[in-house]
Amino acid sequence: MDDSSTSGLDVDRGRPPAAPETATEPAEPPASPRPRRAWLRTVPALVWLLTAFQGALLLMFTLLYPPYLGLDEPQHVDMAFALTHSPEWPGPGERLLSLGVARTSDPFYGRATRLVGPYLEGEAVPRRARPSLCALGGNAPSPTPPHLPNQMVQHPPLYYALGAAVLEVAPGECGWPYDRLVWLLRGVSVLLLLPLPLLVWATTRRLAGDGPLALAAAAAPLAVPGLLRVGASVNNDDLLVLLGGVLGLLLARVVTGDRSHRTALTIGLALAAALLTKFNGVVFVPVVVAAYAVAWLRDRGPLPWRQVLVAGAASGLGAWWWFRNRLLYGSFQPNGFGEEAARRVDARGSLGASHPFDTFWPIFRNWIEQRLWSTLGVIDRPGLPRVVVHALTLALVAGTLAALLHGRARGGRAGLAVLVAPVVLSLAGLLLTTWLYFARTGLPAAIQGRYLYPALLPLFAVVAVGYGGLLGRYRRLLPLGALLLGIGVELLAVRAVMRSFWVPAPSGDRLADVRAALDALVAWSPWPAGPTLVPMALAAVLGLVTLVAAVRVARPRPGGRPG
Repeated sequence: MDDSSTSGLDVDRGRPPAAPETATEPAEPPASPRPRRAWLRTVPALVWLLTAFQGALLLMFTLLYPPYLGLDEPQHVDMAFALTHSPEWPGPGERLLSLGVARTSDPFYGRATRLVGPYLEGEAVPRRARPSLCALGGNAPSPTPPHLPNQMVQHPPLYYALGAAVLEVAPGECGWPYDRLVWLLRGVSVLLLLPLPLLVWATTRRLAGDGPLALAAAAAPLAVPGLLRVGASVNNDDLLVLLGGVLGLLLARVVTGDRSHRTALTIGLALAAALLTKFNGVVFVPVVVAAYAVAWLRDRGPLPWRQVLVAGAASGLGAWWWFRNRLLYGSFQPNGFGEEAARRVDARGSLGASHPFDTFWPIFRNWIEQRLWSTLGVIDRPGLPRVVVHALTLALVAGTLAALLHGRARGGRAGLAVLVAPVVLSLAGLLLTTWLYFARTGLPAAIQGRYLYPALLPLFAVVAVGYGGLLGRYRRLLPLGALLLGIGVELLAVRAVMRSFWVPAPSGDRLADVRAALDALVAWSPWPAGPTLVPMALAAVLGLVTLVAAVRVARPRPGGRPG
């Protein structure tokens, strides 16, 4: 029996516990006569603290990496920079990396020796001497070779238009030092991922009511340092991750009986935005249909064809992009390098040779697991210890299976399966496309854990329900356990990043090594020491405050009643 009506925070505020639920599934949160925006007033303090804590970590990660050390970050920066100069969207192979981005990214991105290894204080260019992109050639095309075309033209322009809009309103952006401009675009990604704890909490609350399950789910993103690392980089995945969280909440509403046309319209608009961000968003299209089908089969009401039609029509605002590609280039997602450059890339493999699946599968299995949790470098080094990665995977799978087999939530287990479907479809699609490319070329490419992040957010709600069932009367401990896990994993991640990028040759004196690492970090930062180090201190303080709040939630209820 779920005790969602007696959350620890309500007790701490002196509210009397409500009567226990007797239904077989958690009851829907009571309707409020106040406007819909009033739900923000019901958000527990712990969720706000988790949101602030994650925001501080994201800000910290924007400064832990030198410019362009995000995945494909030079190309993503280049596309946003390009839209500030021209609204036209190039076709495959038609966009060469701009001179400004090429000349500033080559020292980092173009030499493998700079992808791993310490960045020393004495190597940093003085902050006042760092040039702007415009001063180094601006949007003029760089020569090719050595540069390949910017393959990001294969994506729709929504994320880049958002970045370009920020650059347009930034005063004097053309004269900004390149590292500050990159940091500004990283800040856009930080804002996109800031609401994740709120979205996951609201999704779980819809399934299981107020209480420890929703609070624990809100802490779940902290256990994926690769997610925060991507969220602190210039990358179009960040907008899709946000939209995945929004769609997860809307799907939870549908499977729990929401048949309103407003929700259907919102789903369609969120789908349209996802489809205008990246092709990966297409996995949510069949899941929306499945959500309405599950809700209809459960309630046996009228067929929700109007809702599906409304959602489908609204999603057409984004779907047209892919049909445009089909008409212009003969493919829904053409190779962004263009035919000639794509042949050069393919030629690096062994074309025409036999590449069996049993050779590919171990690579895919190992890479996708490691990169799901700890893509902390470019790409795999540094990373979390393998034992930690395996433990996180086991915990995720165990919670999912527990929910699907024995979970109790509004919408039933079929509703929970709907929220699992996006990650299953994403994983299956990734396996198929990367295997077909490997079979042709022998090259293991595009096996990226970040491609699963948008689908991972609805899964967190399912996992919370699963562990709530396993722990039973001790579910009140879940928020504290989830937070401790997240803090522990983030500490391992920050330690790995600092050792890889900032600690010089170990001196044997840990304090001296830490001081040297911080000096190097400040020297390379786009900002002076104060703004560079404040996010670290803020993350530490917020982590402790959030931990204290989670301990209060975990305390036994008055009268000895367990949570």
